[in-house]
Amino acid sequence: MEYLDKFDPAIAFFCRILYCTCLRPGELIKLKIKDFNLDTRFITIPLSISKNRKSKRPERIYISDELFKLLSKQKIENFSPDLFICTDSLQIFGSVPFGRDTPYKRFKKALAKLNLTHKGYVLYSFKHFANIIRLKENWTLTQIMIGNRHSSIAMTEHYLKDLKDESSLSNLTIPMI
Repeated sequence: MEYLDKFDPAIAFFCRILYCTCLRPGELIKLKIKDFNLDTRFITIPLSISKNRKSKRPERIYISDELFKLLSKQKIENFSPDLFICTDSLQIFGSVPFGRDTPYKRFKKALAKLNLTHKGYVLYSFKHFANIIRLKENWTLTQIMIGNRHSSIAMTEHYLKDLKDESSLSNLTIPMI
């Protein structure tokens, strides 16, 4: 993230939003500033953007304290509501959204500069990592599922599959029957 902050702040911002919200990259590239309401502290995902086609109304994601600070630091409220939250230039907000593969290509470029291309990192790694952190912070599976806007616990468990390598049963108790 330090490298991205220095050489590609727009991608650093993009990745931090992915981490904080667990949005899908394809949804995030289509969001505009007007979709981020700092007063109500919700991001509205328009039906035309959402992957979840079963919903009859736009989905909403809570803006956490961390994300609120990130958005406030960028002074989002000073920009036109019709600008895209992530733009195809090196600027963070703009009138031209990221192309479908632009964030990934720029992220891969940063990984190459850091000799991290063979580690398996992708943009969804931020979502995976966020879910593991949430579980470690005692979020329930249901809360994580809702935070990801998943339709099932099974889908959420997919994002937690790497946690088994870090899990220890040695400090857990089993109540006697």
